[in-house]
Amino acid sequence: MITNNEQILLLLIKHTPSAIAMFDNDMRYIAYSDRWLRDYNLGDQNLTGRSHYEVFPDIKEEWKADHQRVLNGEVYINPEDHWIRDDGTDVYIRYELRPWNQNDGSVGGIIMLTEVITEIVQTRKNLEKRNDELNSIFDAFPDLFFRLDKDGTYLDYKAGLKAPMLPPDQFMGKKIKEVMPPPMADTFMSLLNQALETKTITRTEYSIPKDEGIEHFEVRFLPLLNDEVLAVIRDVTQLNKQKEELKYTLEELRRTNLDLEQFAYIASHDLKEPIRMISTFSQLLDKQYGTNMDSTAQEYINTIRGGALRMQILTNNLLDYSRVGRLESDFRRIDLKDQIEQQLLSLALLVQEKSAQVTFGEFPNTVFCEPNQIGIVAYNLLNNALKFNDSNPAIININYDESPTHHIVSIEDNGIGIDKSKEEKVFKIFQRLHSQDEYEGTGIGLALCKKIIDRHEGEISFSDNLVKGTTFTFTIKKVS
Repeated sequence: MITNNEQILLLLIKHTPSAIAMFDNDMRYIAYSDRWLRDYNLGDQNLTGRSHYEVFPDIKEEWKADHQRVLNGEVYINPEDHWIRDDGTDVYIRYELRPWNQNDGSVGGIIMLTEVITEIVQTRKNLEKRNDELNSIFDAFPDLFFRLDKDGTYLDYKAGLKAPMLPPDQFMGKKIKEVMPPPMADTFMSLLNQALETKTITRTEYSIPKDEGIEHFEVRFLPLLNDEVLAVIRDVTQLNKQKEELKYTLEELRRTNLDLEQFAYIASHDLKEPIRMISTFSQLLDKQYGTNMDSTAQEYINTIRGGALRMQILTNNLLDYSRVGRLESDFRRIDLKDQIEQQLLSLALLVQEKSAQVTFGEFPNTVFCEPNQIGIVAYNLLNNALKFNDSNPAIININYDESPTHHIVSIEDNGIGIDKSKEEKVFKIFQRLHSQDEYEGTGIGLALCKKIIDRHEGEISFSDNLVKGTTFTFTIKKVS
């Protein structure tokens, strides 16, 4: 018969919140908690009097050996163990085995306390895996990483491809002010505090003289949780050197461009006078002696006059090209459609000759640009649309569109078209797609257009029309 005390003990074990079981010397169940049933998915079956090894036939042999040690009077504690059950289930547990004694002092069996820690172990393994991945990422960076508290104490560090300048035992657990020279330490602490206060990244650069030269470093302070910061230090010596070399190269390029523009300006400006003299005196020669010249002499005079005229056009175009960017900016708001219509008036004879039909789409009231330069772009594009056009009538459609950042103007014609493969050549100075005998020109017009559009922070391009002709499109950056 079960005594009152035994009944109390059985109830206590049954309702304890831990997974606990009591066994006799043959490892048969005497008592067990409800939590035991739940943890091991045993349902509501009655375990009393059944062998533990019958209930768990897949139990590990080494655990059976542990049970025998405890039955011999030992206490055994295992903080973590792994058990793969026959059904493939992964189980991690920690357990404590204690013998219980009968009235005569002999061991009557085992009390087993267990806890299933599978989720805890999996979470730990996931964190360890994640930590390994992060370490691999850190190892790939050419940086040093230091974790510091709000007082500037070094809590941890991670060296990437570059080792710290001091051995870890000389800075770990110490404050910035104990490791660095006073001026640098004060700067670092100020940036550290600023990062914590503003919750933003702060940065600075510093230099360290070495025997082989001065090394330059950038440090960034990233605010973390718990009033800590991550200091990321990168060697920027090579980067700074490359920046200086690039700065020098750009300055040299700027000077070269200025020299070339100056040369183009002087050459074209100084050529105008002798060219004008050649043109003037060839006209005087023709006027005064033309009736006395034979056909060969007359042909020579006409050739001189034609060459002088082409040189005048070339020098004027060169002057226009060299002036872009040299003169003071004259950006202002204009009626873009009105500016394009003015250029059409300048081409009135060519419009009439080609029986041209010109249409306009809807244009905005005003556009911010340099009026004269955008006028030059419109003139050149309209002139090409008419000149390189053998259709009757010549048709030109001028339209406007816009993006969030730019005004977009397109000029579409039904002319002879341009091979798209020639796009790179088209916008280079002195590049011509046709001989002088086929179409007159200097090869400067489209290069001038590109230079002007670049100055307006836009782009210029062309596309083939489906049937015939070309569409040139240029953009102008919007200014609020």
